[in-house]
Amino acid sequence: MKFMISFFEEVLNLLKVNYNISGKKIFFYYVHFQKDTYMKNHSNITKCGFLLLSVSAPVGVFACSKKEEKKSPASLTMVVEGGSDAQNYEFGAVAQGQKKDVTIVISNTGEESATALSETGLEAPFTLKGGTFPGTGGTCTDTLAGGASCNVVVEYAPTVPVYTAVPHTDAVVFSYSGKTTSEFSVTGTGDYCSSQAAVAELSNATGASTLAYESPTLVMAQSFTPSSNLDLAKVTLNLYKGQTASLDTVVLRLRSNSSVSGNPEAVDLATATVQGSAVGTSIAAVTFTFSEPVALTSGTKYWFVVDPGTSNISNGTLSTYLYVKGAFSDTFSGGEVKFGTDDSTSWNAWTYDLNFEMKQCTAPATM
Repeated sequence: MKFMISFFEEVLNLLKVNYNISGKKIFFYYVHFQKDTYMKNHSNITKCGFLLLSVSAPVGVFACSKKEEKKSPASLTMVVEGGSDAQNYEFGAVAQGQKKDVTIVISNTGEESATALSETGLEAPFTLKGGTFPGTGGTCTDTLAGGASCNVVVEYAPTVPVYTAVPHTDAVVFSYSGKTTSEFSVTGTGDYCSSQAAVAELSNATGASTLAYESPTLVMAQSFTPSSNLDLAKVTLNLYKGQTASLDTVVLRLRSNSSVSGNPEAVDLATATVQGSAVGTSIAAVTFTFSEPVALTSGTKYWFVVDPGTSNISNGTLSTYLYVKGAFSDTFSGGEVKFGTDDSTSWNAWTYDLNFEMKQCTAPATM
């Protein structure tokens, strides 16, 4: 018994073997043996068959079918560009009116393509930069091939109430191929001057005298010049009213300096108001808080004007109307005091200075 394998090769999905064998029974036996052996050693084979081409000179074809190779399904992962593999990102404190962004890399670790790709999770104050998917700076399309990556840029633009800090949390959610993944979280804190600190150069604690408002139409003004840019949030004065005085409100008016007259300008930059009930009959600190921080410029002279208002009426003598703690001398080298009428048409210099404290934002305020 003799046999010879004439050729052995793979063609497309078929494995073909031609045998020249001297006997029919031996031929079938050998083919069966070869099939079992080959299938056992090759897991990608599903079935094998044999076709006898000639009996007189036995020549046959031995063919095996390969299993159809299945691709792994699409699967998305997200990480920060150039960062770690952490599935989250912390924007930190971002000021009211400011924006901060981060680039996120989306990778398809599967072999099949992720189709119908879109971002569906983010809500304000988190958005894709520029709005509509893929957004400004985004490189994604609606299809992400297996093994490929693309980018989106997530933007954080918080809006929060003044003098507060509000945390925000959200998730980047991608829908694709009938599935969703929401494994990447983003967090941040919107901060609008949530903390303040006294400005040492813009505070004056010396002097224990009380300066009297001797007329309901009288106003006092204190000048100051910041040495650096700052966001002014509060001004505290030491005030009290006479035993018989009626006080509805006290208004603190922030004004620019007139380069012509050297007096406060007539137009308010900002105002802060306290109710008369906040001023007691004993000297005490009263804080005026602006409705939002006021941006002051380094080296610029400003005034704050303390205005009790013409609607306030003294029930006793005029000298018992309102008192401001200060000094009967020039104790504050960074400014001066003037008094005038509430219509701001005339001002008179005093050699006095008021007791006051200014507070600026130490947390983010505005752009």
